[in-house]
Amino acid sequence: MSATKNVMGAPGDVGAAADRGRAQGAGNDRIVATLNELACRPDGAPWGVRELAETLGGSRSTVNRILQHLSEQGLASRDANGNYTAGPRLRVLANGLLDRHPLLGSARSIIDTLARSCDATALLALYDPSAGRCFVAMVTVAPSPVRYNLGPGTVIPLHAGAAGRAILAELGVDAVDEAALTAFTEDTVTDRAGLERLLAEDRAACYTVSVGQHFALAAGVAAPFRFGGLLGAVSVTRPRYDTTDADLLRFAPQVQDAARRLSALPPEPVNSPV
Repeated sequence: MSATKNVMGAPGDVGAAADRGRAQGAGNDRIVATLNELACRPDGAPWGVRELAETLGGSRSTVNRILQHLSEQGLASRDANGNYTAGPRLRVLANGLLDRHPLLGSARSIIDTLARSCDATALLALYDPSAGRCFVAMVTVAPSPVRYNLGPGTVIPLHAGAAGRAILAELGVDAVDEAALTAFTEDTVTDRAGLERLLAEDRAACYTVSVGQHFALAAGVAAPFRFGGLLGAVSVTRPRYDTTDADLLRFAPQVQDAARRLSALPPEPVNSPV
């Protein structure tokens, strides 16, 4: 015969355990935030500890400890100047996940082909409903004297620029908060009524044209697509001074075709035969 002993901790012990759990959760959040900034830094530029701490809203000492620990794990790399970039292990993990993703693992050839055919920077953007924003998931940069700071992970506005507005046309104008309607250039449309008129035109045309609304020197065309439960857009961007209205109209069917091909990709990666 056995007896079961039910032992309950004192209220103070329970409270201390809860505090430790919350502290551990906050620490994990800081690590994830640090990894996110390392992974999403445009062009893989290095982060200074002070700059990263200011971006994350944390103390320099805390961020420095996190970076040192990540370096020990191969998830961050420290250069001779004491700055940090994504480490080799993080890059391997990210590439492995990318290759296995049913959309992103198959989209590269579509984006590359679009960039070549339009002689433009082509990108694939996705909408994150939990954060109410969209971000660049994939980009092919065309050789050009004008470069756009749009590396993977870059958050882009819903109301300005071709890709964001193509997504907003699917969501409706109420998906963007009033506070987010900021002007990036003198051509950015920030009043809700004017934006709704643009979105109605986008929906009627089934593509979006944006000239100078996000970047003053950029002109682009985008089309929305859906893949499973994901909403996204594919776009091409060229220097504004080297792109005519006729060019944008010529690019539109190519962008729409790329969007249709993305929507038609199989829901799971296609394995090569052994």
